[in-house]
Amino acid sequence: MSRQCIPVLIIQQQNANYTLMYSAFYHLMSADGFLHNFEERRSSESIPRIENYYELTVPRYSPDDFKMHFRLTRATFESTCSRISRQVEFNRQKGPTPNVQNELLMFIWYIGNMESFRSMADRFETSKGSYHANIKRMSSVLVSVMPAVEKWSSTPQEFNTTSGQFSERSQLQNVIGAIDGCHIQIKAPKHQPHAYFNREKFYSIVLLGC
Repeated sequence: MSRQCIPVLIIQQQNANYTLMYSAFYHLMSADGFLHNFEERRSSESIPRIENYYELTVPRYSPDDFKMHFRLTRATFESTCSRISRQVEFNRQKGPTPNVQNELLMFIWYIGNMESFRSMADRFETSKGSYHANIKRMSSVLVSVMPAVEKWSSTPQEFNTTSGQFSERSQLQNVIGAIDGCHIQIKAPKHQPHAYFNREKFYSIVLLGC
């Protein structure tokens, strides 16, 4: 699987599908040198400034364009925004009331692209420091949302319901889910670099999604 794939956790429920951006970066942000290494490996090429990207450009995207750029539908995006806005962790911030939609788009763009913080901050018209703070905050909020969305079947009835839904999509019987992984390339860490060297001959962290 390409290392540039977006880390996405798809949770199926009876009446709706929720796409939860669950990023392993949250658990690694505090590691010495990780953020610096991740920033260095992103492209440093100059990107023309995009003014009013969130206010003017994004609303004009067609459904297909929106999904192409952000890897999820508008309906899933709005559903995720609604859940985030109800989280205490998100509303506990000091200062102006946060714009949930803008901050979630910033997070999705971060985990789905290989741009530098400089170019991403320029796109969303904010500072690099503010963008970085948003990534950490949104990661924490999404982790807090996950238990309400990710619910494994625990009764025979739930197993049958989930298995039936999976069968409708995949034509596979008696299956309640699927799991896959993605190697996210990083520079060799200073501590125990051998632990991050994979069989594809590069350093990475592994993200699993189900």
